[in-house]
Amino acid sequence: MSSNKTLSVFLKLNSKAFTSGLKKVEGKLNKLSRNLGKIGSSLSTNVSMPLLGLGAVAIKTASEFENSMTKIQTLVGLPADAVEKLGDAVLDLAGKTATGPKELADGLFFLTSAGLDAESAMKALEATAKGSASGLGDMESLALVAAAAQNAYGEETLTASEALDKFGVMAQTGMFKSEELANVLGSQLGLAANLGISMDELGALISTYTRTTGSATDATTGLSGIMMSFAKITPKAERALAKATEGMEGGVMSAEDLRSHLAENGLQGTLLMLQEQFEKTGVPMSEFFANSGALKGVLGVLGNQTEGYVDILDKMAESQGFVNGAFETTSEKSAFKFKQSLASLQTAGIKLGNSLMPVATGIATAFTKMANVFSNFSDEAREKIVKVGLALIAIGPTIIIVSKLVAGFGLLVKAIRIVRATTISFAVAAMALNPVGIAIAAIVGIVGLLIHNFQKVKPFL
Repeated sequence: MSSNKTLSVFLKLNSKAFTSGLKKVEGKLNKLSRNLGKIGSSLSTNVSMPLLGLGAVAIKTASEFENSMTKIQTLVGLPADAVEKLGDAVLDLAGKTATGPKELADGLFFLTSAGLDAESAMKALEATAKGSASGLGDMESLALVAAAAQNAYGEETLTASEALDKFGVMAQTGMFKSEELANVLGSQLGLAANLGISMDELGALISTYTRTTGSATDATTGLSGIMMSFAKITPKAERALAKATEGMEGGVMSAEDLRSHLAENGLQGTLLMLQEQFEKTGVPMSEFFANSGALKGVLGVLGNQTEGYVDILDKMAESQGFVNGAFETTSEKSAFKFKQSLASLQTAGIKLGNSLMPVATGIATAFTKMANVFSNFSDEAREKIVKVGLALIAIGPTIIIVSKLVAGFGLLVKAIRIVRATTISFAVAAMALNPVGIAIAAIVGIVGLLIHNFQKVKPFL
């Protein structure tokens, strides 16, 4: 009996110590589970995925920008060091004008491919970006106008920036879509420059004409007809001109006299003079402007429109600074500042991407080499490598899963603790029985207690 008592006391003490130990282990496992879960979730959500996404976007943005700038070197022919400097200038201009770097790079390619040197192209690009930001038109259309005008008249006579100022006044005083005019205006500038017709004169006629038609295409068609009537004066037109200018001070005008008058007095002054002489002599203007488009163009800016025609020409002469003024007003608006932030963000992304691209290229090269080696491995070796790779990729999710497993172990320890306490309690009560009875009683007791407490034990199991 004394041995039984001693065993009973030992089991009770052991039960308390064992239970206390299990509780400590259970608490530590639960704490470890929670910590691992937080770490895995934090790594996956806050570090791995954002960094991968940011790096991918930055590299893609930088790559697109680099491709656009590279075209200036490969297709236009500018040297690499000049293109590099232009790239830096474009990135600086992006935030200033609230225009995306790639959009600016594409505009710069257009301007340089039109023959503008690097310095002129950058000045034109800034004016184009400011004009576009101010709502004057899209980058491509404005770049077309700027390049065509400077090439037609020469930079000494008309710079790209000055041409955009005049285009802005045309858009302000006329009634047309700027993109429509930009796409058809360039074809008229060369002939106008050769005839001595300034862009002021050209713009005034187009703007006046569109006030009644709303069509920039019709206006340029009429302008083209008028200019061709001066460039190629037919015998019939020259006879009509001679009749209309009889008795005129200075004598009858010839074709050459008319072209000289055009160069000295401008298009508007020449058309007003012809209108006066043809009306005075009663000769129909259709005798000189035989082309229907030319006649419509003349009639579209004279008569009731004459006063407006003269007023617009005066405004064209005061066009300097139009784009900068419009841009200053636009830059104060919230919408512009938002676009400016986006452009600055793209610029920062390109700079980040430029830093990451060598690393990404190195990684890609390494993976290419690995892939070549991998293809020479046996099927069994490839399978093992794939498993290792997947394991590395899944580090974050794996830590989360491990945390769940640790939590499961904690529950298992808790279940063991409950069963252990129940078992020891029954064993103490069965100490008085003989060995066979003790064994049977223990089995029956444990099973009975498990059945009795099954609803409590079941969740832990």
